Amino acid sequence: VVLDIPLLFENNLENICDYVFLTHCSYKERRARALKRENINSKTLDKIIKLQTPDSIKLTKSDFVFNTSLDKSYCRKQVLKALNKVKLLSRS
Repeated sequence: VVLDIPLLFENNLENICDYVFLTHCSYKERRARALKRENINSKTLDKIIKLQTPDSIKLTKSDFVFNTSLDKSYCRKQVLKALNKVKLLSRS
C-alpha cells in the first residue's frame, strides 16, 4: 500500500509507514513552482511554509529522498532504485 500524505510529518504519521519516500528540491525552486499556481501569492505561501515541518527534519526522518530538481528520467531512476532496494520491485 502506498500512501501519498502531504502533511505526513506534521501529523506524525511517519510511524505508520515501513518506509518514507520524500520528493525534494531546493526551497528556491519549490517557491518558484508554487507561485506559478493559480490562487497563490507570496503572502499565502509564506503562511503555508511556516506551518510545514522544516526540511532538515523531513530529510532526517525519510528513508529515501528523491531529487526533483533534475529531469523526470533522473527522478524515475532514483525511485526505481529505491523500490528495488526495499524489494518492492523485482528486476526480471
